[in-house]
Amino acid sequence: AMRSLMELARSDQSLALPSDGCPVRGPLSRAVQNSNLPATADYGNMLLILFAGHDTTGHTMTWLLFEIARKPHLQRALQAEVDAFFA
Repeated sequence: AMRSLMELARSDQSLALPSDGCPVRGPLSRAVQNSNLPATADYGNMLLILFAGHDTTGHTMTWLLFEIARKPHLQRALQAEVDAFFA
């Protein structure tokens, strides 16, 4: 399965950078397309980046919610901003 995913990342030109006029979904795929590394290194790098992004996002959201919970005035300001956005 990973082999076919890597092949798709190398061949699908729609998986590119925003600076190439494509959606944000593709910077990692563009890196694989332009890589001169062996497939095992590309696979390892994709796995590392995807896991690191997930782990970092989870920790960031946890600390964000913790800090907001500690500061009711920030909760109110954030709620007002969200309400204004979706109004």
